[in-house]
Amino acid sequence: VVASQLRHDQSKKLCELCKEKNIPLITQRQYGLLGYLRLYKNEHLIIESKPQDKVIDDLRTADPFPELLEFAQSFKLSELPDHLHSHVPYAVILIQLMQAWMKDHDGKRPSTTAEKDEFRNLVKSTSRAWGNEENFKEAYENSYKSFNISSIPFEVQQVIDDEKAKNPGADDDIFWFVVSAIKKFMDNEGNGALPLIGSIPDMTSDTDSYINLQSIYNTRSTDDFEKTRKHLDDTLAAAGRSSEDVSDEYFQRFCKNVYTLDCLRYRDIDTEINKPNSDDISCEFFDEDSLVHWYYALRAVDAYAANNGGVFPGVDEVTEDLVDQLSTLVRGFMTDAKLENGTVNEDILKEIIRYGASEIHNVAAFMGGVTSQEAIKLISEQYLPLNNTFLYSGITAKIQQLEL
Repeated sequence: VVASQLRHDQSKKLCELCKEKNIPLITQRQYGLLGYLRLYKNEHLIIESKPQDKVIDDLRTADPFPELLEFAQSFKLSELPDHLHSHVPYAVILIQLMQAWMKDHDGKRPSTTAEKDEFRNLVKSTSRAWGNEENFKEAYENSYKSFNISSIPFEVQQVIDDEKAKNPGADDDIFWFVVSAIKKFMDNEGNGALPLIGSIPDMTSDTDSYINLQSIYNTRSTDDFEKTRKHLDDTLAAAGRSSEDVSDEYFQRFCKNVYTLDCLRYRDIDTEINKPNSDDISCEFFDEDSLVHWYYALRAVDAYAANNGGVFPGVDEVTEDLVDQLSTLVRGFMTDAKLENGTVNEDILKEIIRYGASEIHNVAAFMGGVTSQEAIKLISEQYLPLNNTFLYSGITAKIQQLEL
């Protein structure tokens, strides 16, 4: 459901209906130079969050599986001619040098800053022509990947540890059945690791070495996927569901994006009003530029309109006591939320009165674009949608997301 220009009390009622029917809700509005967007969904499950701040690779250079280790050790670096030495894949270099390091350090990987610098210098010194061998530069830059066994992203670990993943019921989304299968793989064949995704990044290498390396990762990944699929079919059967409920295409896509899983459970508007995130909101009030001030000003004009036949302040006539009335409403919100330091500057209240519930075309155009973008995220279950409130100030051109 996409709603527009509803007051907060009206959005609250609509949200209650959507919650009951398990229907996603997007409510947006523009009020003068202020834009507001609120998302709600009981549970939003994301397979491809497509994080922009990190590159996902799964090379396992810190803890290579047997086939990968055997392949890496087949390269005799000291015996290779220069043109081949400069085309050894950096994953092979890191595996070899880390194995040698651990042999000389009681099986331990570099842990201190000094040890990590020493390992990087080992990579550098192994190069025959530092500065001209791009593969060793890549190994140097990616040496941190060998310091620790691949960690599971926090959001993914939360999904794996979710109660629904422990014993999914017949009515649960198939998402949780696949997560449960992955958890069982990790607890058994995976030894705590996720199924290998199988893809490798571009790296300086001769063609044969790169193809062989890619084949080793693909073979291991296929094996991990097959074992996970067996766990999935058993989990589905235990819940009285068919293995056909999860297509191979969905399962493959799920496993290849296992490092970008996420689950959002939105707070509904009733909870936002009656059980607000007081600590987070209180911190926002210390920032004079935070748009939380405008959020409560908007709440105040909505409450005023609800008490005055739907007429917003400033639409008919501007009386001297309007600011006092809105200030009283804001103080009531602060009391209900137990926000002792929460105040809204009178200048903001005067400005929002001046808006008089007007809708300005450029603000409406901007908010329409944001709304359509978030709708696509909810429908496609790709990328990370807003959680849960988005505000835009046309005065300062500032945007802000608040989890209220």
